[in-house]
Amino acid sequence: MDEEMKEKEFVNLENRIWKTYQSRIITATRLLNNSKLLDFYSTIYTICLTLLSVFTLINGDKLINYFSVFISIIVMGIVFYGNTMNYKDRYINMKDNYLKLGNMYYKCLNERINKNYDMEKIYEEYSNLLNTVENHSKYDYLSYRLNDINEKGKVPFLQKFIYWFRKTMLFILKIIIFVIPIFFVIVSFIRMI
Repeated sequence: MDEEMKEKEFVNLENRIWKTYQSRIITATRLLNNSKLLDFYSTIYTICLTLLSVFTLINGDKLINYFSVFISIIVMGIVFYGNTMNYKDRYINMKDNYLKLGNMYYKCLNERINKNYDMEKIYEEYSNLLNTVENHSKYDYLSYRLNDINEKGKVPFLQKFIYWFRKTMLFILKIIIFVIPIFFVIVSFIRMI
């Protein structure tokens, strides 16, 4: 294999490593944000449940009791979901993985500068790193592409639309989940007055 062809293949591998590295940074950030969001929701719902319990003791209204039961079920669901998703541990593993991928990328740059293309060794190391943690999602990869100067123009309109639609719907869902317990507390407080 001639030198030019070797370099071209090596650059392709280097680009794959870079894209995986960037996508996994986005995945790690998403996992950490999900962990923080679950903690936040758990706190908000627990505070609202406590308030509803106090209102029930003071007033004894059946509607407030129903709200309390509903919020209790949601709190239990949030805690159960948070434990099964294991976001914090997944974040730590993903972060460790992307740091190793980053080191590998800079090792590739060094090898290219020195014209030392040890493709087999780097590909084997890359494959091993891919298998150590879960893969990043298509959404995370698309997020990388939409935020990368070189990739942004290559993303089809439909994928951009789906990305922004999903992002908007998730934002609206987060707001609704935040507002529900506060709404129940306000309605319960008004019923007590």
